[in-house]
Order: sequence, then structure tokens, then C-alpha cells
Amino acid sequence: MKHILSRREFLKTSGAFLAGLALAPGRGLTFFAPTPPVRVPDPFARPPQQDQGLLGRVASFQELDVHAKPRDDAQIVGKRYRDQIIHIYDEVIPKDAPLYYNRLWYSVWGGYLHSAHIQEVRILLNEPASQIPETGILAEVTVPFTTAYQFKALEGWIPWRGSRMYYTSTHWLTGVQEGPDGKPWYRITSELSKSEIYFAPAHHLRLIPAEEYAPISVDVPVQNKRIEVSLSEQKLRAFEFDTEVFSARISSGIPTPRINKDTLPTATPTGRHRISAPTGK
Repeated sequence: MKHILSRREFLKTSGAFLAGLALAPGRGLTFFAPTPPVRVPDPFARPPQQDQGLLGRVASFQELDVHAKPRDDAQIVGKRYRDQIIHIYDEVIPKDAPLYYNRLWYSVWGGYLHSAHIQEVRILLNEPASQIPETGILAEVTVPFTTAYQFKALEGWIPWRGSRMYYTSTHWLTGVQEGPDGKPWYRITSELSKSEIYFAPAHHLRLIPAEEYAPISVDVPVQNKRIEVSLSEQKLRAFEFDTEVFSARISSGIPTPRINKDTLPTATPTGRHRISAPTGK
């Protein structure tokens, strides 16, 4: 007895057959479902104004209190939240600030924020490279943050598990291709696992040229180079002779009471120290 397939049964059977062809190894025909377009929000898409001023990113998972004065016990007049970008109007070290912790405060809209959980950032957009060397190249993020994506065969473009990559962090680029928004994105290979691949907008990363890896000022004698760390300013400065050639923010250790002789000290040690280069032995 013949069984006549209904239209519903025909479509169901045909769909199962086509799915089998698509998944079966070694088949000549492969069917791909089109990847739906992905809207990738980019808060830094527009070129910034020439004079950005000093910008900061809230780097705390917890909300930060804005105080009416640069003191912990001053009235709380506002809040700032994770990854929020703020304009910093001035740096303030109050005369009556405690000496045992970071004394630096920032003057912001509406009040003052303690600098402990603020990362100074900039917004610098880059011209994407047309190709990446086969050996790969190091690059750094030049915007406050950028969101990385991975491509999954069954899911399409999805946010990478680490999601955001932050200002001045470095990543190993291994290629360039069209990203989910149709623009150039760099392929990044994880340093921990070569099988983990993710992508980031090319204009958010700056390729670091080889000359930046070269030793600095090889003609300056070692004895004429020094590094000074200011705990009160939470700042590091590097000198060649008496000329400051580099500076950066630091986060020094907060002193905590030692419970016993085996408790490791947490305060940044003070005094003069000699830096020894590794010998390779």
C-alpha cells in the first residue's frame, strides 16, 4: 500500500536529509545557514576632539562614591560605576590626608573621587593594517576598553569569555579579517592556549613596532640611570642622569599588622635598592 506524503511530512523529511548532508563528513555538498548580522556597540567610534583633557575609567567592580571634599569622611554626593568614563579636572593631595595610603584624589564633575580605582585613559583610534606578519605581532589597546568576540559555527559571533580588553593591555595578533560589523578586525591568539582565538576591532589596537622592544638609551651608563618611587604621590619616575624620561602611576602596598613571624609584609619597602639584571644562569 502506497503512503502518500503530506506536505508537512515532505518538508520534515527533506529538512532532515539536508541536515544530514550538511553534517556528514566527506560529502560534496555543504549547506551553511547565513550568519545573522551582529550589532557591535562602539562608544569610541567617532574620532575624539583634539584636546580630550585627562580621562579616567572606573576600574572597580563596586560603585565608587563621589565626595563633596577630598576626604573619605566627607559627604557622599554621587556615584560612579564600572567602566564609566569620567573627565578629571585636577589632581588633589589634601594636606590632612592620611600618610598610610594613596593620598591622591581627582576633582571630577560634582565632587571628588579617590584615585585608587581610577585608570587614566585616552581615546586613540588607529588605521587598520591590511595584513599581519606570519609570525604575529604585539599590539596594545588604545581606547578605554574594547569588546572582543569569538566566532562559533553554530552560534555565529558571540562575545568572548573575557569580553572586554582594557586600555594599554597587550595582545598577540595573528591575522586580520572582516569582523561582525563588516569592518577590519584583528585575530588574536591566546597566550595560554593557541586553540583559543578571538577578535577585536582593528581601529582600537595599535601595532607595536620592533624598535619599541629595543633596549633604551644603551649609550647611558647604568650608574646614571635610576628609578624613583613616590609613595605619597603614588608615582614612578625614571631618570637618565637628572632628566626624567618616563613616569607612571603605581599602586603601593598597604601596611597590615603582622600576625606572626611567617606573615609576609604587605607594605612597599622604602629605601635605596639596586636592580640586578638576570644573568641567564
